[in-house]
Amino acid sequence: GVRLVGSEMCIRDRFIINAKNDNEIYEYLYKYYKKNKYYKKPKYNYCCIYEKRAIREEGIYNMIRSTNDGNTYFQSPTKFDQFIYLDLGCADGWKTVKIGQGLGLEKNNIYGADINDWLDMKHNKSNKNLDKFNFIKLEMNKNFPIESNKFNVVTLLMVLHHITDIDQYLKELNRVMIINGLLYVREHDAFDDIDYMLADIEHAMYMRVQNKDKEKSNIYDYYAKYFDWIERDTIFEYYGFKKLHGNIISDSIRNTAKPSRHDMALYYKYKNL
Repeated sequence: GVRLVGSEMCIRDRFIINAKNDNEIYEYLYKYYKKNKYYKKPKYNYCCIYEKRAIREEGIYNMIRSTNDGNTYFQSPTKFDQFIYLDLGCADGWKTVKIGQGLGLEKNNIYGADINDWLDMKHNKSNKNLDKFNFIKLEMNKNFPIESNKFNVVTLLMVLHHITDIDQYLKELNRVMIINGLLYVREHDAFDDIDYMLADIEHAMYMRVQNKDKEKSNIYDYYAKYFDWIERDTIFEYYGFKKLHGNIISDSIRNTAKPSRHDMALYYKYKNL
């Protein structure tokens, strides 16, 4: 069929694709994306994805520090002299290091964990983050190789929807965190089948267009289960985390709820399981 394709973020063009199926659409978009290389030389600085990422990560560590210092409108029982930080689903460690250093930490207190050695972390000398944090290799649906009651700050950034066994994962998350430890979560805020479909298309764009040249995972191994913020708050409270604050994440000057919206939530661990 004929599809109208475009984006309000970086690609200012609108064009029509005459394609028989989704595979042809993604292949066409990949060729267009690679040719124009918007991800390397964005036409407009304010829409550069890396600048947006830096701003978001800065917001995370500022909120954690403000919460710990008591400089927020909401009350938190958290008060730590020193943070020990874990980024679950750390990927290549970019955001892990950004947040850890923003919390004022040295390498010995910055940890990242993932089920994949993204970019061959132990051997890839081009990854400049390798010597700035401690990497922990996880295995799917198995206990974390981490001692209990170790971390007082954990981030879970766009990870939860890919977890196949949430019960096991959140029990392990509870185990490795100390009482009153802070948990920052960023996730899809999906309420219905249309939201789920748009989130899947968003993932496909990352895997089959933006990161096709370096994406290791097989598109057919892809798994996702989405929640809205109400469901997610209920789930986290069941596993020992109470909510302190939450909000929709928006790149617009208007705080509008887009169909493929993300939201953030800050929790603290109030009980052991």
